[in-house]
Amino acid sequence: MPIKFLTTIIFSLLVVFVFAETAFATQHTGAQPKGYELLAPIPGSGIPAVAPLGQGGLAKYLQSLFNLGLGIIIALAVVMIVIGGAQYLSTDAVSGKEFGKDKLWHAVQGLIIALGAFLILNTINPDILKLNLDLGYLKPPEKVVVSEVEKYTSKVFTDDDRVRKILENNGITINNEACKKVGDTACTNVGGLQQQTVDGLISLKKKCGCDIVVTGGTEYWLHKTHGLDMRVVDLRPTESLNSFLGVTTPESGRVVQRGHTAYTFENKGDNAKATAPHWHVTDI
Repeated sequence: MPIKFLTTIIFSLLVVFVFAETAFATQHTGAQPKGYELLAPIPGSGIPAVAPLGQGGLAKYLQSLFNLGLGIIIALAVVMIVIGGAQYLSTDAVSGKEFGKDKLWHAVQGLIIALGAFLILNTINPDILKLNLDLGYLKPPEKVVVSEVEKYTSKVFTDDDRVRKILENNGITINNEACKKVGDTACTNVGGLQQQTVDGLISLKKKCGCDIVVTGGTEYWLHKTHGLDMRVVDLRPTESLNSFLGVTTPESGRVVQRGHTAYTFENKGDNAKATAPHWHVTDI
């Protein structure tokens, strides 16, 4: 038995055994198994005519085919060893002995390769020799679609830290921690405020030197007229701010105009969104 021929057979069996699982699985992504019908059943394999994949069908068929091929190779190698030994012992001619010795040596090499392949794979990991096509059925990942509106409104949260630090570094206080998601209450966001509004609040702080506390920002779900990129905030009616606006005791609906900026006083309950007294500041 030529050593190259034997090596080719063993390599072909290994390729079929190792890669059949991957090749077959890629054809059944997301599909339900219909069973594998054997066209040439292997005697003694115990495989029914139609068997579910991964439960004795194609997997068991290939497993049996691999075992059968390995057994045939070993059997042929043993037969060739016997034939080569007989030829070596049955002749006195030098050429005959050389021919028998070569045949004997090639058969031994083939036997070593066949058994060596099995022993190496079994030593590395015995599960390599157990073909299993039951990989489950691959489900493509769900595509997350983020709308332009969601990308836009996410600035309320993603931009809050940056704007909050700018205001706090300039002596302006925000009364609550930032909301983490739409629908949160008892929180105040400043993410997404127009830069002109941020600059206007800083300018107000410098002009009046008073306590500026933001009580309403871009958390649009808590306010009817607030939102992203809108020049609208609510400020706490501190004594120093009231004094700057020239209103010691503000009443509901009182409006104070400073340039383009309007300060409208709203009391708790003046509207469904008013939960505390505040100056509703627009165009700042």
